[in-house]
This record gives sequence, C-alpha cells and structure tokens, in this order.
Amino acid sequence: MNRADSLQVLEQIVACGAVLQLPRLEVNPLIAVFEVIDDRRAFYVEAHAQDQHHAHMLEFASWRAVHELGVGFYDAAGEFMAYLCPIREACLPNEQQYLESWQAWQELLKDADERKLFKDFVNQERTSVLGLNPPV
Repeated sequence: MNRADSLQVLEQIVACGAVLQLPRLEVNPLIAVFEVIDDRRAFYVEAHAQDQHHAHMLEFASWRAVHELGVGFYDAAGEFMAYLCPIREACLPNEQQYLESWQAWQELLKDADERKLFKDFVNQERTSVLGLNPPV
C-alpha cells in the first residue's frame, strides 16, 4: 500500500471513530484528529479535548496501514509502539463506553460554535506541539 492509500485509510479510520492503542503507556485515547506530519512524526488530538494535555506528537521510525483494519507505528528497532484502529477493532473491554463517547463527540461538533472552538484549539496546539503553522 503506498503512502497516499495509507493516508486515506488513516482518514477513514479517524472519521468513523478511532482509538490509538499505546501499549507501552497502557492508554487508549479516543482520537478526534490524527495527522501524519512527515515520515517520522504524527500529531493527534483526543476527542473531548480540553487543554494542551490532550494534544500530542507521536514519533516513530516507520508506519504502515493494514488494509482498512488499522495503522501500525514502529520504533527504530521495528518494535510495535502504537496502533490506530476503529473502536470496534480495538477489542477493548469497555468498547460500549468508547462508542458512546464518540457519539457524544459527534453530537457536540454539530454545533458551529463548538466546531470553531475545537478547530482553533487544534490549530493552536499544532503550532505549540510541533511548531507548525495551521494548514491553509
């Protein structure tokens, strides 16, 4: 799968409700924004973000999509370090809570003011976390 196809898979996963599994940290944040910045970095923001603690940079050595099932991220030794996948593919014991949280997030974003607040937050955090300018 080429980079463009992998990016498309990534976008589709996030759009339907995604979890970033980070086994080394034992957390599984619900993802609202996930952007591959370059071959070694990604920027992501958790759903229901309220402050800078919900915006992160993921540094990796390589990444690849596994069909439409998910996207794996690996360190320099080739060890698995993160996996972005749809909520239903994550095999979480509290899957229903994630699904409900995703639905609540989608409902919140239907409000134009909330969408604008979130977009402004993402742009601010992208600049802060990565030192990047917002997309044009």
